[in-house]
Amino acid sequence: MRSHRVSLARRQGLNCLSCHLKSPKESHAFVGATDSRILRNSAKLHLVSRREADKQMLVVAVRPQTGHALPGGTTGRSVWLTVKGMDLNNSVRWMETKRFGWLVAADGRWEDATLAPDIGATLDLADPGRGGAVRVEAELIYRFRPGPLEEPDSRQVTISRASMT
Repeated sequence: MRSHRVSLARRQGLNCLSCHLKSPKESHAFVGATDSRILRNSAKLHLVSRREADKQMLVVAVRPQTGHALPGGTTGRSVWLTVKGMDLNNSVRWMETKRFGWLVAADGRWEDATLAPDIGATLDLADPGRGGAVRVEAELIYRFRPGPLEEPDSRQVTISRASMT
């Protein structure tokens, strides 16, 4: 993978099989995203609240733990970030989503919108308490099929969760 060439993992001497080889005692099979065990720790979510001028901000940081871009593999795969503001009754007051993966541009060319290794992504969201929200819940979801988040994907895996009051 192109993104592995510039990663910290490569600089540390790791190669694909360092992470993707099933235990040599079990077999020599290559383990990829189709094994949920490898996905569950492939990225971490961090939530931080900060004050900017006269408004409250929520910083959502997504940090890949992989030695390559996330999602890797084919263009149909995606990683979705959902951030929800919840009220005291656990009702959703607001929701933001962001898709990471390869996207088709208006001119038909593919654009790389994956999470870069060692860098990831940071999103700033204003006024996390809007609409009466008292808690924020974030989730990072790996999906195997293209299309919007609302379309079911029975194979999707939750990579990471974070919450903050």
